[in-house]
Amino acid sequence: MAVTEIVRLRPAEGVDEETFLAANEVFEQDYMRHRQGFIRRTLLRGDDGDWAVIVDWATITDAEASMAAFPTDAASAPFNAVLDPATFEMKCYVVERIFEPS
Repeated sequence: MAVTEIVRLRPAEGVDEETFLAANEVFEQDYMRHRQGFIRRTLLRGDDGDWAVIVDWATITDAEASMAAFPTDAASAPFNAVLDPATFEMKCYVVERIFEPS
């Protein structure tokens, strides 16, 4: 069953948007694209300095494996370095229903 991971975060103090976005792009290319079951990742900007990420996975096993590897995988280190760990939250949800207009 498909899974959606929702991440809420803020860049670390002193990290500007350009640096954050560059680290995010490297993270997508070096870490995310190689994860088993990865479908897509959407980066969202809030108007208050917060960011959110929506990641779609094939299975809960794929999502959990990526979440477990994220803190220590060398490919995620540059992205982790620009994050405020106090604001970082990840949670997975099993997709129960998708509504699309026909």
